[in-house]
Amino acid sequence: MTRSLQQTPAITPSSRHAWVRLAEVRRLRALLDQQRTELDLLRAETAELRATLRPWDGVEQKRALWALEDRAATDGAALARGEEQLVQLFTGLLLEEPGFAEAQSEFADLAWQLLAHAEERRDALAAERYLGLLGTYDDGRYTDLVEGTGTLLLQSEPGDAEVTLQRLELVDRRFCLTEGIFLGQTPVGPLDLAPGRYVAELSLPGFASVKRPFELPRGGHLHLAVRMVGRHLVDDAFVQVPTGRFQMGGDERAPGAGPAQSLFVENFAIGRHPVTVGEYRQFLDDLAVSDPASAIRHAPRVGRGPELDQSLPVTGVTFEAAERYCDWLSARTGLEHRLPTEIEWEKAARGVDGRAFPWGDDFDPSYCLMRLSRSGAPTLEPAGRFATDLSVYGVHDLAGGVAEWTSSCFDEGQAERVIRGGSFEDGVSQCRAAARGALSPEAARGNVGFRVVRSLPTGGGDTCSLPVVPVVEGGAPLRRPVPDLHRARQELLTCATTLATGLSVDEGLAALLRQTVRLVQAERGLVVSLEQETPTAIVSASASGGPLPSSDQQFDEQLVWASVRQKRIIAVPGPRPALALPLANGTSALVLERRFSGGAFLDEESFIAQSAADLLAVALRLRQVTSGPLVCLDGTLDEVVARVETELLSQVLVAEKRNISRTARRLGLSRNGLRARLRRYGLAAHDDGSESLDELEAP
Repeated sequence: MTRSLQQTPAITPSSRHAWVRLAEVRRLRALLDQQRTELDLLRAETAELRATLRPWDGVEQKRALWALEDRAATDGAALARGEEQLVQLFTGLLLEEPGFAEAQSEFADLAWQLLAHAEERRDALAAERYLGLLGTYDDGRYTDLVEGTGTLLLQSEPGDAEVTLQRLELVDRRFCLTEGIFLGQTPVGPLDLAPGRYVAELSLPGFASVKRPFELPRGGHLHLAVRMVGRHLVDDAFVQVPTGRFQMGGDERAPGAGPAQSLFVENFAIGRHPVTVGEYRQFLDDLAVSDPASAIRHAPRVGRGPELDQSLPVTGVTFEAAERYCDWLSARTGLEHRLPTEIEWEKAARGVDGRAFPWGDDFDPSYCLMRLSRSGAPTLEPAGRFATDLSVYGVHDLAGGVAEWTSSCFDEGQAERVIRGGSFEDGVSQCRAAARGALSPEAARGNVGFRVVRSLPTGGGDTCSLPVVPVVEGGAPLRRPVPDLHRARQELLTCATTLATGLSVDEGLAALLRQTVRLVQAERGLVVSLEQETPTAIVSASASGGPLPSSDQQFDEQLVWASVRQKRIIAVPGPRPALALPLANGTSALVLERRFSGGAFLDEESFIAQSAADLLAVALRLRQVTSGPLVCLDGTLDEVVARVETELLSQVLVAEKRNISRTARRLGLSRNGLRARLRRYGLAAHDDGSESLDELEAP
């Protein structure tokens, strides 16, 4: 929900000097923002190169990678020093000018930005420090985020599944489940929860129970939908990995790992253990009856013998032999079996929180079967021997034991296949869940086996609404006085008021964008949504007034991601100046470009664009709940936003029979955030009695 807070800088005897110092701080922050964006690109380039290299590649092939890694380390250290300098400058300025509201507001924005980055990289100490700064210098916009509570809505197909919720907490450097809390039957929520990692277990008679891990961001709203499947599809030998997103790659310490990327994966079931010697022997015995030559060809090339422990993972089989086993198992059971893709394998190992190992982010040799797990020579052991080598879904032996075939090619167009997981002969780096290896499909190794997956009916998914940070109007001083600035903002409001005469919200979005492109003298503009896997333009406009053709709706994705992540305007100079503004819903951005006129966007034009972004965010929020016209938008921007927010809250409250939980869910707010807005506008609602789960909230 967008709201705008009017701030007037305190006037002090040294205010002129304070504004000069603030301008210097702003220049440093703009430089650091540019450095951060460049560092993100450099790290992505490094990860892409790392993913193409094999462990046995020589120094010549790896020299370019090492150069990029060294440069990224140097630039990262420089950025950290710059961020610390920026914090000190802001702190010093506010000690001298404690009533300088403009500086306080921007320091709060910086603290939130640094807090978000610290939590993203799992730096608890830095996150605690920046959270303290945010609480100290918050100007009122970050109250909900300092508290941190998010909301969860959980649904299932079919409904009425019983749900038990458990929190994941670190014990002995592993994530372990706390005692479960029964939440009732689906649909569940919205529930107020402290940010963190959780597992919801769903059960329904006749269906396989399923574990749905999730990570709730600070102040976010998470909507999960789980597709339940029949017990005949997921028996005791398999576990279901439900539909949803997860983070793949992004582990700089994992050989071959690519850049971090959020991928959507449909339902599948994966074997709890790798295929064992006993299971593979049944396949060979059946094959020997119909095709003795193939049985001989597919027999393990190592570890053979009648005395071999039948519970050991089978090793020494080729890629072709593993696929042939899957075909045999499919024919025998009537269910489709296949090798996992490397994406499926990594999701089964890492869950959804991007952990480094199946059990968490810290390593100990006693947690899986690897080279240092036992004294003496490394030796293969029965599947499931290490109970701690267990993923959040309940899959065993993904860090150690045996490496495993996947169906994915290591390089596009090449025959080599990706192998995943560490083995009893490997070191720590190979045990990391993002590590990738390559192996010729004709090869057979004594430390490489496989496990199988079953395809399941599709359905379910997840959406996460990021926290909303209200906009402080007047947050950027103008480069020079502009007589037409007030008139330009009033033109935007005039354009917006036409929505009250019958235009749909989508038509209103387009009209607002066209007016924005004209006022800031851009050649084109786009409103970009980040709710899909790939950022997508949901409305566009050109300087001529019409929408852009689909072939011309390209934009700089890195620029969009950076503006939303950093929650501030990012301006790009050069031959094709661009301006990216995050909208207050946290999942959209306004992009404006000059493709031919050349001149960089001025500060006053950015200010106009920010006013447009406020109105666009209002329209997008309305788009989620109604396709009808907006309310009357006469008045100043502050009055408009307050009136729209009040009207929208009133409409949704009535539609949801004044129920707090349902209203918050429909508006994408936390219940606490909704209550604060209701108090602000003097509105009343009925609580549905589902209080916060005190047991799950942070103290």
